[in-house]
Amino acid sequence: MSGKAKRVNLNKRLVDSLAPHEGAYILWDTDRPGLGIRVTAAGVKSFVFDYTTKAGRRRRYTIGEYGRYTVDQARREATDLQAKVNVGGDPLDAKQRRAAEDTVKSWGAEYLEFCRAYNKPATMRAKTYNVDKVIVKKLGSRRLTEVTYEDVAKLHKGLKESPYQANRVIATLSHMYTVAAEYGRVPVAFNPCAAVKPFKETARTRYLSDVEVAQLETVLSAKEAKHPSPVRAIRLLLLTGCRLSEILSLPWSAVDFGNDKIAPVIHLADAKAGPRDVPLAAPAIAFLKTLDHDVSGWVIPSPRRKGRHIVNLNDFWDREIRQDPKLKEMLKGVRIHDIRRTVGTVAGGVGITSFGIKGVLGHSQTSTTERYVQMARGPLHDAAD
Repeated sequence: MSGKAKRVNLNKRLVDSLAPHEGAYILWDTDRPGLGIRVTAAGVKSFVFDYTTKAGRRRRYTIGEYGRYTVDQARREATDLQAKVNVGGDPLDAKQRRAAEDTVKSWGAEYLEFCRAYNKPATMRAKTYNVDKVIVKKLGSRRLTEVTYEDVAKLHKGLKESPYQANRVIATLSHMYTVAAEYGRVPVAFNPCAAVKPFKETARTRYLSDVEVAQLETVLSAKEAKHPSPVRAIRLLLLTGCRLSEILSLPWSAVDFGNDKIAPVIHLADAKAGPRDVPLAAPAIAFLKTLDHDVSGWVIPSPRRKGRHIVNLNDFWDREIRQDPKLKEMLKGVRIHDIRRTVGTVAGGVGITSFGIKGVLGHSQTSTTERYVQMARGPLHDAAD
């Protein structure tokens, strides 16, 4: 590339004096072969480095503009580039690959599209939050291969006040790299999350006592006229032990009151562990029959969006239930999911087997159910008394 072009001893005074011509031109350094200063017709001065790869390919690498690089810095950079060429490298190819490489943000969006084909809505909501609100916020501008173990460890440590969430975020990021490797976006086995040690998680054992349930019902009754749909949802959670998403998205078409030959059930076509039928107890049936089936196709209709169901109960639970003066201290730290735990614990307390509780709650693993039975020591002792 450099051919018989003019060679000079590049120095600051010389480079400062170079004036633009009608076309671009390059002056080559006598001290560092391959290093040149390119001057465009607009007067922009940049250092370049010409080299030949081991395969005999002639290449020109732009080091950077004069001003950002001094002559001495450009010489050192050219020396480093030549060292890479000597061992078979191609610096320009590597640079172009880096420029084309996905950022954490761009790959994160593509990763979520990939996950939608495999994950259920609740899982997708969690992954979308982890990617968009946490991972991209902290690492979004980084190239995938630029993220280090230290970066991930810092991200993880920054979430230490919520260890469960911190571990889920790192699990999501780790899976992002696993899929990226499968798609050829990063080298195989490249995963900066691999050595990050997860925080210890303490299994929650909180459930509502009989007194707390009774007080909750009192508050629900007082709020029912103003908030009929959220109150209805919480009562059905208590009466069925279903997951929140299963109740909020429950259509009337899935409610089967049964007959003399068929037991009453809720048909869940897309539960967490797959399709299942939730047995309906007599109180649940009685409550469901008091509701107006003609108002909406959904058991928990949205008060604002006609023809839709409620999608979020957390605001109502935190603002109207946990902040109510009668419940504020009593339900401090209690989450909506603890209602489901309450149903399983009460069932264990009255002697229902793990197998029976597993069937009612739709657990995929008996080990999950066993925690509810073990937690029921208080109710069991009460029964013995």
